[in-house]
Amino acid sequence: MTSFPVTLVAGINPALTRPGGIRSYVLGLAKYLATAGTDVTLIGIGPDHPNPGYRFVPIVAKSSTSSVAFQRGLRRYLRRMGPPGGIIHLQRPDDLAPFASVGDGLTGVITIHGDPLPGIRSRHGALTALAYLRLEKRGIAAAKRVLFLDVSGRESFSRRHPKETDKFANTSAGIDLDVFRRTDSTEARIKWKLADGPHLLFAGRFETEKNLSLLVEAVRRSKTVPTLLLAGGGRQTERLSNSLRDVPHRFLGVVAHEEMPGLYSAANATLLTSSREAMPMTCLESLACGTPLVATSTGRLPDLITPGLNGFLATSEPLEFARCIDEVVRNGAAMALDCRKSALRFGWDRVLPVLLREYEEALS
Repeated sequence: MTSFPVTLVAGINPALTRPGGIRSYVLGLAKYLATAGTDVTLIGIGPDHPNPGYRFVPIVAKSSTSSVAFQRGLRRYLRRMGPPGGIIHLQRPDDLAPFASVGDGLTGVITIHGDPLPGIRSRHGALTALAYLRLEKRGIAAAKRVLFLDVSGRESFSRRHPKETDKFANTSAGIDLDVFRRTDSTEARIKWKLADGPHLLFAGRFETEKNLSLLVEAVRRSKTVPTLLLAGGGRQTERLSNSLRDVPHRFLGVVAHEEMPGLYSAANATLLTSSREAMPMTCLESLACGTPLVATSTGRLPDLITPGLNGFLATSEPLEFARCIDEVVRNGAAMALDCRKSALRFGWDRVLPVLLREYEEALS
């Protein structure tokens, strides 16, 4: 139990199932902090709803909103209520800027889930990227601790903020190992109505940075002729559907959090083709369920995946990625135990005590 309250800040709606690693991280953290006896508040978006574990404060009525609208909501909330005490834990540096403008002495902790700048620049253009950078600078300057899920993200922020690096530290994502665990694969395949033959899972947002063209082309070239299961949604859904016309596949829509362990268990492997990631939650969840990975070498995945033991790392060349798919289809069943073992260090029972020490360091 901590002697200080924790306010988590993220543009998410706890009641609405959506793909996204930040959402999984924040909700898992809120649950485990509350379980440890911490006074937890989550400032988010969407309609209010009762939650027995922690307080939820929606500052924007819509369940889907932009970062600009979320920060505008933060400013309104802070003018009305004032800044919270204790730890304020954010998932984006620009979200701390509204807090910095209402008072000094705040204890802000930021978790960086990969460098957001390349994505902002590619989706919204140079002017929006410049506006973000101004807010990022204010947020990093105001933070007491900045925690990074991957080395690449830390290096990028160190180059942009060389005078702030003394407050930088590495951290780990956390997962609920009681929820994400292996279930009987035969029963899982029956539940998901999977036919005979190999099935590969992609779970996440259908967006440009996920490199979906590599996903499609690699599955198309696989000699084991797998069926691709797609759990999620996003702006690239229609384009993805058109490109899959000659590839066996099933769109599953957005799958509820509690249904994902069974889906991981039903699949032969989980695929990740992203060009940019920090530590993808879907990869940790898959491994915890005993399901191997085939992934691009991005973020901390080279530290997570031991080729031939819990999956394979591949380049962005479709034929090589396809060869790794075929290898995991043939030999993946023997990797289940090692997959589970490789995820144990990311359980909240191990991650949370380290994070609490970072909170205490920030308060001191």
